[in-house]
Amino acid sequence: MKRLYPQLLCLGGLAAVCLLAGLLLTRPGQPEEAGVPEPAAATPLISDQALRQGGTPPQPLTLAQAQALAPHGAYLPDSPAGFQLESATYDQGADCLTLLWTKPGIYDELRWSVSPYDASLAPRLTAVADLEQYDLSLYPIPRADSVPEELREVVDHPIFQKEELCQEAVQRRAYTVEDAGDSQGPRMSFGVRYGDMVVELSAKGVDPGWVYAQLASLPGSP
Repeated sequence: MKRLYPQLLCLGGLAAVCLLAGLLLTRPGQPEEAGVPEPAAATPLISDQALRQGGTPPQPLTLAQAQALAPHGAYLPDSPAGFQLESATYDQGADCLTLLWTKPGIYDELRWSVSPYDASLAPRLTAVADLEQYDLSLYPIPRADSVPEELREVVDHPIFQKEELCQEAVQRRAYTVEDAGDSQGPRMSFGVRYGDMVVELSAKGVDPGWVYAQLASLPGSP
């Protein structure tokens, strides 16, 4: 009997293994997931903004390609003296062409964007006579405290009609700040509507007179 005991244990263990295998084989299969996509890491990453705007990331361009892009390229300025072109991109989803010039070694820059005008920009349109809507000399820094809330959008980003644009209005957008770690030149930001197109710019260390001359030379400008 003692000699049979180990054999019985082995037979019992083998039976348990067979029973377990049978249970696994008869277990209902998991439904197949047809058409499961590849993991996200296997596909190119696109920004959320690009996806919302049509799924295509902005395209890098050369200066010649940007100038040849119709109709946007007709609304580009000359390269400012002493600056070099940092980047030129076209966002197909937003239909926006943006160029950035920088001055080597310092923080001066000019960002210039061209896009179609649409109704969402209407609250930012301002007349040159409405100084309270764009004249930054009326609003000391910090402007979060000095600009009335109901005017904040237009004061921060006004858009002038091409027929009204004048050098005085451009000059009223210019201001300076004392910051040892940044550009010491004049700063400005605003837009100009040219019929169906809008030019928007932001600049640091760029002469306001030069900016006005560039805007005044664009198609349809007065």
